[in-house]
Amino acid sequence: MITLLWKVDGKRARGRSPIRWSDQVQTILGLNIPTAMRQAADRAVWKKLVDTSVKALQDEHDLQ
Repeated sequence: MITLLWKVDGKRARGRSPIRWSDQVQTILGLNIPTAMRQAADRAVWKKLVDTSVKALQDEHDLQ
């Protein structure tokens, strides 16, 4: 398994969200990045985790 993580230096483009990808993962999944990466190693566990999180977000925002 190859994992790439890096930090980009510099300023973000005008109008771009100040929220980082890692912050979104932690907020949505409720996991820190190392734990999320371990969970992602098992496809069945990761799929269940993502499906549960997406369902919770859809229920929270009730897009209908």
